Amino acid sequence: TITDEMRRELSDFYAGYATEEENFAGIRELYEKTGYVIDTHTGIGNAVYRRYREETGDTTPTVIASTASPFKFAGSVMRAIAPQELPGKNDFELIDTLAKLSGTKEPYAITDIRTAPVRHKTVVDAEEMHGKKFPWDLTRDECTLNGAASLKTAGVCQIFPKRKYLTDSGRSL
Repeated sequence: TITDEMRRELSDFYAGYATEEENFAGIRELYEKTGYVIDTHTGIGNAVYRRYREETGDTTPTVIASTASPFKFAGSVMRAIAPQELPGKNDFELIDTLAKLSGTKEPYAITDIRTAPVRHKTVVDAEEMHGKKFPWDLTRDECTLNGAASLKTAGVCQIFPKRKYLTDSGRSL
């Protein structure tokens, strides 16, 4: 239950959402005006802030803090700023194009992953997943995957691999 006091305190906050179209339009507009490229998460904050300004008339200078890189979402960002560049390009080619358009070097982690060995090579089609055991289905004794230390807690295998970060392509950072 939200009390009257809580409602008063919440009056200082504004919340919203943005559609993909609104997000991409804001990313594109900022890029076209300034040459600065934001990621899709920051794009949502930007779109919600723009709506806030329109609805309230508030012109207080505002900082939108961004912690994500547009290079992490290169396909979506390129769809926003230069959709004509998408056809036939893989993720790394889109990253190269984004770097050229933005005048920004790609993050070291992306440079490093280009030559990193592929460690996880299993590909399973969605149709093949029926009947497979997933980590949350395993017993405590079964909860060891590929030699990684693991612990079954709250019904889920907690996996602690030797390297912490995996990308969608299965390459570890």
